[in-house]
Amino acid sequence: KGVAGRLASGLSQEDYIARWGGDEFLLVLRAPFEAGTSVAQRVVDHVTSSPMSTSAGLVPVSLSAGAAPFEAPLGLDPAIAGADRAMYKGRSRGVGTLGVDYSL
Repeated sequence: KGVAGRLASGLSQEDYIARWGGDEFLLVLRAPFEAGTSVAQRVVDHVTSSPMSTSAGLVPVSLSAGAAPFEAPLGLDPAIAGADRAMYKGRSRGVGTLGVDYSL
């Protein structure tokens, strides 16, 4: 819940966030792609900037993220697949990185 809150607090009212899987979230940023990648990196930095306070104490937060463009005629599936590929690219460079996939 804490990570979801941090993710949401980094978005504008025009953006969307959804829990995609156990520890995966899908962010849809309503911005041109280049601007969106800047927003995505800012969100990554915000989420990982400080540990979460829990009943067990402070817990460090890490994440890997991927960004891909959305083209309306192609639908959402290619964008999600691209973001997933990009996330794994980012993860291979280390935690807290944003991978980008320009292919559709």
